[in-house]
Amino acid sequence: MARRLSHPQYDQKAASAAAQTFLSMLNRTIEEPRQGSQDMSPPPTVQNEMSRSFPGFFKRKSADKHRDKKQKPWKGFDMAFFLLSEKAETIPTTQEELELLQAGLGKRTLSITKDLSHEELSILLESTYPKMASLKGGWLLYKAAGGHGRRRMIAVALESEGYTGSVLRSASPGGKFMLYIAPLQEEIDLSPLPVDAPEFSLMPKATCTQCKMVMPLQMLALHVQGGCEGTSRTTLSDSEQEHEEFDSFSYPSSLPATPVVVPPSNKQSKTKCPICYKDFPIKDIEFHASICG
Repeated sequence: MARRLSHPQYDQKAASAAAQTFLSMLNRTIEEPRQGSQDMSPPPTVQNEMSRSFPGFFKRKSADKHRDKKQKPWKGFDMAFFLLSEKAETIPTTQEELELLQAGLGKRTLSITKDLSHEELSILLESTYPKMASLKGGWLLYKAAGGHGRRRMIAVALESEGYTGSVLRSASPGGKFMLYIAPLQEEIDLSPLPVDAPEFSLMPKATCTQCKMVMPLQMLALHVQGGCEGTSRTTLSDSEQEHEEFDSFSYPSSLPATPVVVPPSNKQSKTKCPICYKDFPIKDIEFHASICG
């Protein structure tokens, strides 16, 4: 009987212990995913895997998204223009450039802005080239084609608004290429301008050491090469000065007015005394004449 009574007690204790063990295991099973969800990061996505595999490409994209969308201001630039006297198919030669320069045409450098309109460009060119103000038949811009020597010129494409700052920048990236201005229906006068013309007001100038004229450097080079004529009366030699002084000397009224014939070979160094008809140096003839006779 004692053994039969002990079995129910044993089974009750064992069942209670098993139930507690099961509950504790169940609690641990429920708590572990919660703790793991807090500590563990989310599973990797396709975007993360691609970023890890190609960091340069995907990092650049993410950086572009956060980059300031404000564009940098469009800075102006300097551009070279060259005014021709008439429409031409090739660029001018060096000699033609000098002729155009003397006439107030040729090369100039202007500052161009993005919002420059066609009307503003026309005003700017007319202020730089005063002879353009008389053009009634219009003008076009050209640029030189690739190659060497006398390159051909091709027209710059016009937009609906004409030649604007954006068009000029596209035609000459950053102002690297010179643009040629050619009248459509007229020819500009090529007569040389005076050295003090408004077209030369901004050019660097220098003084000719012979004639003392102030002129632009480019024209001064042509002036010197062509031979300056300002030396005929300003740089006389000593013998020429003495000869002029002797020619201006007036003889006393008491001396006979006998013509003196001087040989061409001795004219520069000696002359004859009008009294004794002897040869004397020009610088001594005045003193000799005062004591001769």
